[in-house]
Amino acid sequence: MEKDGLLILVQVDHLSAEDLSWVMEALCIPGVRNRNLLPTITKKGRVGHLLLLDIDVRYEADISRFIVEVIGSYGYHRIESKHVFQPTSIEERELVIRNREKELSCRVRLKKRGGDESGFFAIESDDLYAIVKRIRDDLGCVVSPMGLRRKIEGAVVPAPSGAGVQVIQL
Repeated sequence: MEKDGLLILVQVDHLSAEDLSWVMEALCIPGVRNRNLLPTITKKGRVGHLLLLDIDVRYEADISRFIVEVIGSYGYHRIESKHVFQPTSIEERELVIRNREKELSCRVRLKKRGGDESGFFAIESDDLYAIVKRIRDDLGCVVSPMGLRRKIEGAVVPAPSGAGVQVIQL
């Protein structure tokens, strides 16, 4: 399957590492599907960066304003593209996350490859990071997103949508 895409390339050599980190976080805005920051060497031998944004075409005007007003760049390259992808479906599941003293319940979205009956699921990143925050706030412990991802994806088994609660032990 494929859908129309738009890649934006912005050359950035005037921002500090702290500013770039803030920009990457601030780019969690509607219309930005993905963002990457690539190190470069400019034609004058200076260190720079290339910001690569995969965006929804409908949001280009908003993102263009962000590039000018926030990043401080006055132009960018616009590359029309085709995003080729495999069909997927989303299933919602109830999870109970337990440590030794407490537990919390949450609902997560799991992405499953279309037609794949192997049982491979991938948790949606937004849900994963929200759970990491809730574990810290509600259970009082810190977990790595990568470790929690492995535990959740390893514990979830194929089942009809809305099937039983999955228990994850920290």
